[in-house]
Amino acid sequence: MLDKTEPKLLKVILEKGILSDFAESKEETMKIFKTGMAVSFCLFLTFITPLMIERGNNAAAAPSEKPIVLKFASYFPEVNTISQANLWWAKEIEKRTNGRVTFEFYWAGSLVKAADLATATGRGICDVALLATGYTRAKFPITGIYEAVYITEKPDAACRAMSELFETNDVFNAEWRSNNLYLLFFDMLGPNIFGFKKKVEKLEDLRGLKIRTAGKMTDVTKRLGATAVSISSAEIYEGIDRGLIDGYTNTSLASAATRSFPEVAPFTLDPRMGNYACIETAMNLRTWNNLPPDIKDIMKQVSIEVLGKSLEIMVADENRVIEKMTTDWKATFYALSPDEAEKWKALVVPLYDGYIKDLEDKGLPGKELFNSYRALAGKYEKESPYSQIYDRWLKRYGK
Repeated sequence: MLDKTEPKLLKVILEKGILSDFAESKEETMKIFKTGMAVSFCLFLTFITPLMIERGNNAAAAPSEKPIVLKFASYFPEVNTISQANLWWAKEIEKRTNGRVTFEFYWAGSLVKAADLATATGRGICDVALLATGYTRAKFPITGIYEAVYITEKPDAACRAMSELFETNDVFNAEWRSNNLYLLFFDMLGPNIFGFKKKVEKLEDLRGLKIRTAGKMTDVTKRLGATAVSISSAEIYEGIDRGLIDGYTNTSLASAATRSFPEVAPFTLDPRMGNYACIETAMNLRTWNNLPPDIKDIMKQVSIEVLGKSLEIMVADENRVIEKMTTDWKATFYALSPDEAEKWKALVVPLYDGYIKDLEDKGLPGKELFNSYRALAGKYEKESPYSQIYDRWLKRYGK
């Protein structure tokens, strides 16, 4: 009877490595096994059963004891408005998963630089990232629709419009999947501003000035008669201070204040262009696919809720900024006159045709996508509680 049992039992012992604590090789395992059989099969089972149970219990318990740690990379410093929204999002997920998911944050490009974040996340160098797809626009042509100015002055409306367009359009979805990314949510940026060393109130004042810009705002800046200069946002302060550039754009007031730009460019203009971009929080697609279903559900829900929290954080930060501009930096915040604003808009809006053509040249439904975004932004604009930052400044400090 023992002879019939021996091959099966030996096979189990070798496959499971049950005697690996005592034997360093297959041959030693067989020797120990045969010795045990000769003494007593029952004694062997008495010895081995608790060990098997212990190993089984440890194996079953291990996954639930070890949290899923996700590396979150951002090109913004931790003090940035958007960073605070990202932190709220992460902490909510940690809380709602009872610690089964935790995040390790790498701020200010300390893990991956801004221009490389989309690629790095797709390759799994980080698990989650705050992306600026404008740095890799060729990979995200549809996403770049949100860079069209004069669509909406409500940043939450732009984000909601992009979110709905993404959820309902398969071509838009495919753009992110092709980069091995799962889009979690759009992060909110305030309306576009210009910052200058000297006050600019009309087109004639702007023409010929060297203005730092990026993305589609490069075309806008050129249409308005200025010279577009391509440098990173980290170089703006020094560039203005040293006289290498005369001003900057393609940023929100809160983002500019994070780096103290009004110190060296004290004239801050609201050109009434409205939203100039969103940015994104995304995850490596394979990492997302490997998450347990209940954790995915929690992350989806928090990703919906974060937009309201982000708006709350942004408005509070903007209010602090306009106070600091007035009291500490002695900066001037102003807007174009209605007539002048219309002149700027008339020059810029024809660029829309170029945006649409660029998409259609790539075989994408450019006109349909662009018109859908514009219509959705108009819909959500009516529901937005956001009040213009310049209007808030006027209410508090006057002209």
